[in-house]
Amino acid sequence: MDQYRLWGPRLYRYERILVQIRTWIASGILKPGDRLPSVREMSKQTGFSAVTVQNAYAILESEGVVTARPRSGYYLNEDQHDAAPFPNGQEDFRASPDRPASTLKRLYRLKRAWHEHRLDSFGHTHLSDDLLPRKEMITHMLRALRDQNHRPSEVGPVEGESALRKIIAKRVAMRGQFAHADDVMVTSSAQSALNLCLDVVTSPGDTVIIESPGFFPLFGALRRRQLNVIEIYSHPDSGLDPDQLGYLLQQNDISACILMPVHHFPTGVTCSNDALMRILELCGAQEIPIIEYDIYGELGHGVVPASSLKKFDHDDLVLQIGSFSETLGPRYGMAWIINQRFSSRLVEQFFLDDIANLDGALQSALIHYFQKRSYDRHLRTLREELTRRMRFGMETLRNEMPRNCIISEPTGGFMCWMRVSSDFDSLEAAFKAVGRGISIAPGSLFSVTGSFRNFIGLNLSCPWSEDYCRRLGTLSDLIRARTP
Repeated sequence: MDQYRLWGPRLYRYERILVQIRTWIASGILKPGDRLPSVREMSKQTGFSAVTVQNAYAILESEGVVTARPRSGYYLNEDQHDAAPFPNGQEDFRASPDRPASTLKRLYRLKRAWHEHRLDSFGHTHLSDDLLPRKEMITHMLRALRDQNHRPSEVGPVEGESALRKIIAKRVAMRGQFAHADDVMVTSSAQSALNLCLDVVTSPGDTVIIESPGFFPLFGALRRRQLNVIEIYSHPDSGLDPDQLGYLLQQNDISACILMPVHHFPTGVTCSNDALMRILELCGAQEIPIIEYDIYGELGHGVVPASSLKKFDHDDLVLQIGSFSETLGPRYGMAWIINQRFSSRLVEQFFLDDIANLDGALQSALIHYFQKRSYDRHLRTLREELTRRMRFGMETLRNEMPRNCIISEPTGGFMCWMRVSSDFDSLEAAFKAVGRGISIAPGSLFSVTGSFRNFIGLNLSCPWSEDYCRRLGTLSDLIRARTP
């Protein structure tokens, strides 16, 4: 607990550069022997002065992490052994043709137990509530409701208010991604956006590719549309393998891919830019649309903005879904779809489905909030605090858990992925954890076919009070009791 408090209220600029470099190292973006970006390059990427970058690099050199070579730059030393790696193959991904009905029922009972016991610890699917600007958003919402009270009832544009769409276009531009406001369609939630995209690019009986482990809240939408699902393994260190994707595309009649290649849920891994471009090349060759679930794109743990599939999408095959739910909270979680090629079909589907008109007051509240320029300040504070909490949580996990546990190194988001010994039943452990007042997400929850029986997904965005540290200790005891 005292160690966590020593981090202080916020990171200095040089510390943010240190976090960025260490994140690149942990995720494998920087490998032993690789050259770090030059001081000038890093200064340009971060917007910080060359002196700040030089100070950060000097600290890394003093720690033995990098070596400075005259007239050449800084290079990552060869002896980096920060964390045990996940296996290179797919030994952990043992998909069966169909998930057993009994497993689905047990998962339902588990999630219901979380709800009934109001458990919000490590199995929670959103950021810790204390990281969200609740009071500020309530103020803007009340103002918007008062303004609406003085206006006659009116139906706004189905694509969303123009001012909000311009704000969204500006936000994605800060990640190096060009989008015109007319390419943006606002929806009431990320789930609504996903439903629209699926209805436009698939039909019942079609086959889609999704990542595994994957974002389990989207599984229901696939099941209701009677879509056939092929899972592609997303490695906790590097993400999905483009070569494997190419093989699956050749061997199957695929209608769409649903991917989360940036700050993936639950591993937190981000694919390299080379992998992103290769994915687009493969899908582009067969004109296969990609639904990019990008709701954690702004929750990076470094100072350099995260990339995206849409950034490299020259053929406009990517329907990118983003949302405010993970930075402002689920109550204000309006989402959007960015795509031009399918825009008219999205609007057509909107009317065919008779979707309720967007909340005008909520749109106004979001516009007011962004016009005050408070979002960037909030996001900067949020990222810094989230980074601290994640680093503390992962370090505590390494100290508390059995030595045979392997823990992912997230580049962003609030989840990490933990592999326990092969004979560990995470679903059984999750029920036991409920009795201890703890929620943990069992690995089978993240797979359509119930794979990853010995894995756990953990939300580490909680405020690391003595109570949460105690809960993590209790979880460690529970795991040790069920592993040899």
